[in-house]
Amino acid sequence: MQAHLDTTQAWNVPMLLGEFAQFGWSDTLGWQADMKMMFDFCKQNNINWTYFSYQDSGRSLIDVHTGLVHDTLVQALNAGMCAAITGVS
Repeated sequence: MQAHLDTTQAWNVPMLLGEFAQFGWSDTLGWQADMKMMFDFCKQNNINWTYFSYQDSGRSLIDVHTGLVHDTLVQALNAGMCAAITGVS
């Protein structure tokens, strides 16, 4: 990752982390901690990011079996956005 950061800084262009899905799908808090670490890293290094998986996998915003929104995933993404915008973690 550092090589990519160095290149974007040398070229004076923004960096985008795109098309990622939830890290691991389980009832444990491990995936949330991993996502928070990624969001913190992105904020510290001015890296933009975009979530990709909407409704086509087991790690999507919408549960493909029930059609319901994965609230904990939405909360984790919102926390990442708020940290990026306001500096709050």
